[in-house]
Amino acid sequence: MMFFGISLTLGAYWLGLKLYKRFNTPLLNPLLTSPLLIVAVLMLADIDYPAYELGAKYISFFMMPATIALAVPAYKEFQTLKSHRWALLIAAAIGAAGSMILVLASAELFGLTPVVVKSILAKSATGPIAIGLAQEAGGLASLAVAMSFTTGVFGAIMSDWILKIFRIRHPVAKGIALGTSAHVAGTAKAFELGQTEGALSSVSIVIAGLAAVVFMPFALMILG
Repeated sequence: MMFFGISLTLGAYWLGLKLYKRFNTPLLNPLLTSPLLIVAVLMLADIDYPAYELGAKYISFFMMPATIALAVPAYKEFQTLKSHRWALLIAAAIGAAGSMILVLASAELFGLTPVVVKSILAKSATGPIAIGLAQEAGGLASLAVAMSFTTGVFGAIMSDWILKIFRIRHPVAKGIALGTSAHVAGTAKAFELGQTEGALSSVSIVIAGLAAVVFMPFALMILG
């Protein structure tokens, strides 16, 4: 079963990528289609998740070095980062704060329970940071990861339309927007647009995550 998990994960992503390139629509983003394909196979074959995870966990193991590798394009674009450092810092921080404000407003509007709100607040940061934030706040780590993932995939899918509607054309603005709002999925989309966009997006993830850590106590105070 170990090789099954690895093969299914890689195969689903390969097929999702083929569909994405073939039909050229954001709705077929491989980050959305590949999990759906995996779930469909597991359900049809009546295979439980622990059996699949025996092999899939090795894919997850390489996520950390893959994420660290994002530092390479950031290094190549160091002068661009330096030139726009204040825009990067301020925009990413405001994006993280704005996300939390929207969550608090939604909680008040829909009457969400405190545990759910604490979990969703953490989605302002990328997955690994969201887990820690949710646990420290007394929320559910699983819900925080799910919301962070959903936010990222939704942002990557909608990015083309949003950038077009608001006429965002500058590569720096595109990169900061994608990294701050859509995290890793947004960064993958940013690299499709160009190296500058990808580099700015990868750094924005870090800044937005740190900003979320700083703002979380204040959000919890407002939540009461």
